[in-house]
This record gives sequence, C-alpha cells and structure tokens, in this order.
Amino acid sequence: MNQELIVILASVLGICVLLPAFCVWMISRRKMYEAERRTQIALAILREKPDTSLDELVGKLTPTVDPRLRLLPLLWVGLVFGFVALSLCVVLSIVEMASRQGFIFLCFVTAVCAAVSIPSLVCYLVGSRRRK
Repeated sequence: MNQELIVILASVLGICVLLPAFCVWMISRRKMYEAERRTQIALAILREKPDTSLDELVGKLTPTVDPRLRLLPLLWVGLVFGFVALSLCVVLSIVEMASRQGFIFLCFVTAVCAAVSIPSLVCYLVGSRRRK
C-alpha cells in the first residue's frame, strides 16, 4: 500500500473513531466522579445528622442550572464551526489549488467542520424548543 494512503486511513480512524470514543469516556468518567462525590457528601451529612430529610439533602446537593445556559456551548460550537466551514467553501470555490492533495485536504477539513457544526446546531434547536 501507498504510505500516503496509510497516513490518511490512520488519521481518519483517529479522528472519526478514537477521538469521539475518548470524549465519551472522559465525559462519563467526570459524571461518575461528580455523582460519587455528591454521594460521599450526602453520606457524611447523614452520619452527622441522621434526622435530616433525604429529599432536602438531595435538593441542596444537585445544582440547578438554567437549561438555556446549558445549551449555550452547543450554539457557540455550531456557529464557529459553521462559519469556518462556510468560509472554507468560499475559499474552495474561489481559489484554484496548485495541487490535488491540497484540494482534497481542504475538502476534508470543510467536511469535518460541517460535520461538527450541523449536529451541534440541531441539538441546540431541539433542546431549546423542548424547554419552552
């Protein structure tokens, strides 16, 4: 096989398979850590004051976040990557590439930016409509 093809396949596998899997693993690990920390705090409070109401304790330990603020990063990611993808499309349509490899690379980067932007904007729109 050609070395360039091996490098392209490795980079595509790394970006499309390993990076999302790592992100999901990190997010789930953080959430498990936060839940474990809240459980330890609740158990410590219940050991000190056994007559404490469990419902009040859970209400105090769970943070209340406005849903619109929670969805705001999705909007920013969608807008930024959408703007980058749109500007790369304009560049691709105006500039004539000197090499075919540069054109393919720029098309790949544009597709990746669009692939990040579109789901982020859709998630923001669906989530903001559901909260109303």
